[in-house]
Amino acid sequence: MPGRRRILIAEDDSLVRELVRSKLTAAGYDVHTARCGREALERMFIVKPQAVLLDLNLPDMDGFTVLETLRTHPQDATAPAMVLTVSGAPQDVQRAVSLGARDYLTKDRIQSHLLPRLARMLKNAEPAAAAAGGEAASRAA
Repeated sequence: MPGRRRILIAEDDSLVRELVRSKLTAAGYDVHTARCGREALERMFIVKPQAVLLDLNLPDMDGFTVLETLRTHPQDATAPAMVLTVSGAPQDVQRAVSLGARDYLTKDRIQSHLLPRLARMLKNAEPAAAAAGGEAASRAA
């Protein structure tokens, strides 16, 4: 369906991944999933999602490393990231935000906060995406 927002979920816990996938699919999103950090990075470049939901505790490469990797390739990975994890430790929140995460949500708040926070993150990302598209058009001209 054209116009549906593509969301990538990077989550190793199958129950959480399915819960989030079902919730987003029911809300009209085009949902893609990854079970580990490396798969998430690969899927980022193939799927080109409008947003990424990223667990910090992934088996092969933690979410912090995924965020660091995305920061080194900003031209290829423009989707805003929301950390979706168990830990609400202030040092984890601060580190994730310093690495480029746009939002941080603990898993116990998925049911009540995920959809409105994702919608806000996507809305806030639109002006940046429009500006980037304008810059690309200017360079092409």
